[in-house]
Amino acid sequence: MDNPTQGVDIGAKLEIYKLIQNLAAEGVSFLVLSGEAQEMLLLCDRIYVMFHGDVKAELNREEASEEVIMIAATGGEVNRKDESL
Repeated sequence: MDNPTQGVDIGAKLEIYKLIQNLAAEGVSFLVLSGEAQEMLLLCDRIYVMFHGDVKAELNREEASEEVIMIAATGGEVNRKDESL
């Protein structure tokens, strides 16, 4: 899905999120491309953050936050418990 909620109002956005989450609960997998960190945090189990065409971070749900995503998306280094990206 490429920016699945781009250009829709908040009510439609919430319905789209609900549909995606319900299908995921049934076992359907999705690949979501979005520029909205909050959308990624809501929908994704794993997030890959790119900067200038390179993957800067691979984050699971537990380590992802809007701050970490934005640091990686702007070329910054993301520090984890025992490693740096």
